[in-house]
Amino acid sequence: MTDVNNKLEDEFDYYKGWQTTFSIQTLKHSNEFETECWTLYNPVTCKKSGILERERLGVKYRYFPAYNIFSFFISFTLLKYLLLKNLYSEKYIIHMQALHTPMSNLISFFSRNIPLIAQQRSPNFPPIIKYRRTGRLVYFLHQFIDKFCLRFYDHIFAPSVAEYIYLKKIINQKNITFLKGGGFDFDENPKLDKLKSREDLGLPHDKKILIHVGRYNNRKGLPLIIDTYEKIKINHKNLMFIIIGGDGRGYSKSSINSKIYDKAMNSSSLVIDKHLPKVEVIKYLSAADLNIMCSEDNTFNKFSDISNVEIEAAAMGTPSVSSFLLHYYGTKEERNKLGIFTTSENLGKSLNRFIEAEWTPGNTRKLIKKYYNWKFILTRNFTVYKDLTRKYYGNLKFE
Repeated sequence: MTDVNNKLEDEFDYYKGWQTTFSIQTLKHSNEFETECWTLYNPVTCKKSGILERERLGVKYRYFPAYNIFSFFISFTLLKYLLLKNLYSEKYIIHMQALHTPMSNLISFFSRNIPLIAQQRSPNFPPIIKYRRTGRLVYFLHQFIDKFCLRFYDHIFAPSVAEYIYLKKIINQKNITFLKGGGFDFDENPKLDKLKSREDLGLPHDKKILIHVGRYNNRKGLPLIIDTYEKIKINHKNLMFIIIGGDGRGYSKSSINSKIYDKAMNSSSLVIDKHLPKVEVIKYLSAADLNIMCSEDNTFNKFSDISNVEIEAAAMGTPSVSSFLLHYYGTKEERNKLGIFTTSENLGKSLNRFIEAEWTPGNTRKLIKKYYNWKFILTRNFTVYKDLTRKYYGNLKFE
């Protein structure tokens, strides 16, 4: 369970999100588990009611209505369903794809006697962080509840450095694993030839191409990246910058995202102003010489994790200059070959190091595959599943 679905119309609406990907990959890599994928939906915007059920690729999907209560979505239907499963002594493991939310707090409280695992995902900040940012008392009160409920988790996977440190101060360190909540399918995505990708996309061969992929979002640092690029381009005429940010027309004119969108459109960058399929985004990442991601939000940097875009870029042989490389699973020496870890204050210097060939990347595909392939990630999840199965249910096997 992650975000609440506000629309359930086509197949994408029903099967989007990490919970779907994780469920499918679980069955792909093991025949020891049956998998159900639970998702919340907004019955007002979706114009549906009750528990909806589907099945696809061996995964059973259940969609539970959730209502907005003080800006938090709560599903009493799901909690009732959970209590009934406990009443009938069904044997199962809950692996939530969210942490620090009121709904995850409630589920943890009602699941004290069954195996419970959570995967922290960015930007699931602890409530105290949100309180410090907004001053809203509701987050301050939520912090007490959230901290109390952390004791009910048997294991938590944390992909960010700050989250891992935060959790260590509250729960037993042996119940925390520093691990991203998903991998990249390297078998289905072989490394593409850079020049061939440029030919297919109609991009020049004689330019050094920089790229940024992400929504027009202040957290991702796009305004800073654009400003830095425009300054550097003055002395490096052979540069080209590509921005893939989706369609900006959905933003209200007064929103910060709309202003970022306008800034991108008015820059000297090539802006791909439409949503692209993942396979096409990967081809652009293959065609580029460097991927850039750098947030000015230090809290977001610390509680985020290495992004999917950085993983996809590295898999195509394209290094990154990024503030999110802080969370790379490998050694510092390996990270220094994967890309250039930077901060908002040092972005210009970091880009110049790459552009002026002061730094040479290593085999980025090998370095990213070592820690971010699905087998590596799921093996660690399966170990926890089996340990908790033995703890709660003896030698029971999920078949």
